[in-house]
This record gives sequence, structure tokens and C-alpha cells, in this order.
Amino acid sequence: MARQLRDHGLRPDFLALLDSVVDYRNHIAHSLLADQATLQALGAGEARFEVRQLEKGIYELERLCFLFQWTEEHDAWG
Repeated sequence: MARQLRDHGLRPDFLALLDSVVDYRNHIAHSLLADQATLQALGAGEARFEVRQLEKGIYELERLCFLFQWTEEHDAWG
């Protein structure tokens, strides 16, 4: 989807935030969940997520939402 948005000329700042959110999503979906499953399989009990990484991802997503809302309100897509 990001490639399609880039091909349609979406603002570079919006795309940079989107890329950042995708990176956090990939990290959360793959590394953190895999680490938790491995630790639990080894009998470590309930593993905890790296909260700092989750908070950074949430922060980037919030920035992306605010940028989207501002762009919509001011018709600043192009």
C-alpha cells in the first residue's frame, strides 16, 4: 500500500511516518511475539513485551493520525 501511495504522489513527510509505523508493526508482529512464544515454550512463564518499543510504535502511529487529520482539514494532499 505504501508503494501505491508513493506512486500517487503522497506527501513525503506522510510517507516517512507511514514507513516508520510499518517498521514498528513488523518488529512487534515478528520479533516481540516470537520472543514471547519462545520464552513461554522454554518454561519461563509469562514473558513481557518490550514496552518501550510498543510505546514508540504507538507514538509514531499517533503522529501519522494527526498528520492525516491536518492534511484532510486543510486539503493539503498535493
